[in-house]
Amino acid sequence: MIAYQRAVYKNLDGNINHIIQQNREILSKLEEKELRTIQTQVHQVNLDQPSEIFIKSINARQEEIYTDLKESTEKIQADIALIKSLVKGLGKDLHRGWMKKEKVLVFAGLGVTVVIALFVLYSFWSQPFVSNIAIAQDENIKVHPDYPKVGEEAIIRFYFPAETKEKELTFSNEIILNEIPKNLENQKIKAELIDRYWKLSQDSININSGSNTIKIKPNDRLSRISGRVLSRDGQTLLGDALVQTGDLQAQTNENGEFTIEVPYDQRRLKYDLRVERTGYNTGEFEYHAGSEKEIRLLKNK
Repeated sequence: MIAYQRAVYKNLDGNINHIIQQNREILSKLEEKELRTIQTQVHQVNLDQPSEIFIKSINARQEEIYTDLKESTEKIQADIALIKSLVKGLGKDLHRGWMKKEKVLVFAGLGVTVVIALFVLYSFWSQPFVSNIAIAQDENIKVHPDYPKVGEEAIIRFYFPAETKEKELTFSNEIILNEIPKNLENQKIKAELIDRYWKLSQDSININSGSNTIKIKPNDRLSRISGRVLSRDGQTLLGDALVQTGDLQAQTNENGEFTIEVPYDQRRLKYDLRVERTGYNTGEFEYHAGSEKEIRLLKNK
């Protein structure tokens, strides 16, 4: 583009110089011819008494000078028109070149803008987020007042597609989960509460930026009371013995074994058991949940 502009300017400069030179030659000839003619007539004629021939000659020269000047003027006007045409053509050529260049710049600018916009959007949408997660007891499940609280060493394990994260609960039963990939927002993630007596109400949760609440409920550790009933000397397995705690009860099988299923609202760490068996004294026993209780009855006398 620069080389083209230089060539156009060089051509225009040459044309202008040529026109100026032509005009100079015309004026020089006019001045030289007119001067010689006037000098000749001045020597031949007495200017104080001009003759008719002299007057006619002067008038004729005036017409010739007027004609030469008219032709020179027309030539100059034509040359000026040519210069204007060249300048106009140059303007168009420069405009076309500028437009082509400008189009390239415009498209390049748009391309850069789109790339930057996409990069900003990508950065925004791919930016990891933080989730503040609190745990709360499932309001649909009633638990016994003596049921154990969530342990101080409880953790929640999150099974993300690329990794597994474990976070300890704070004293207020909360955790802060950092650097969560943006594409996982509002997605279900498998999670697990690691605690002695509690578990999550669901095995997966939706993680969002900001604050979230996870529901928990008692696990199965305290869901059964189990044991075996024997004679005092341990030699006889007592079947058909009745084991009771509150309004819950179970009958031992032929091996003296029993199991009581405990609903959520009655689960706790300690129970008082009452055991009855025909031919044996009724006994009262303390039972600690999570153990296999061996109960021995004294035979009636």
